[in-house]
Amino acid sequence: MKRSGWIWFAAWSGPGIVIGFQVSAVGLLLLPLGLLAFLVLWRLTGPGPELLGMLEGVAVACLVVVALNADYWSCPASGEVITRTPNTLTVESCGELNPWPWLIAGLVLALGAPIAYALARSPRPLS
Repeated sequence: MKRSGWIWFAAWSGPGIVIGFQVSAVGLLLLPLGLLAFLVLWRLTGPGPELLGMLEGVAVACLVVVALNADYWSCPASGEVITRTPNTLTVESCGELNPWPWLIAGLVLALGAPIAYALARSPRPLS
């Protein structure tokens, strides 16, 4: 018997998080665990709308990137910021990863995945 429901949608977010982190070195370390989770969940649920939970996991990964880069500020043309105090001169780097595209993608996926799942599970009228 194949399992279905919101709990399995949520379970599928685990492999989705691993997929989302494939843009970083951490993702490569998590890949074996993600593949194992994928195989176990595939065996339990099979193909179905619960797979949309993976999009929710990718959204979580995007929002983690946003949280890690929340202190982003764009660089001036020189590419560095010089701070002067009476006794010191400090050169700081800037322009890390812009979190705005990641925030937009994360929010679209975080809101879109459960809506798509609810629509996929809703009964369709017979025509």
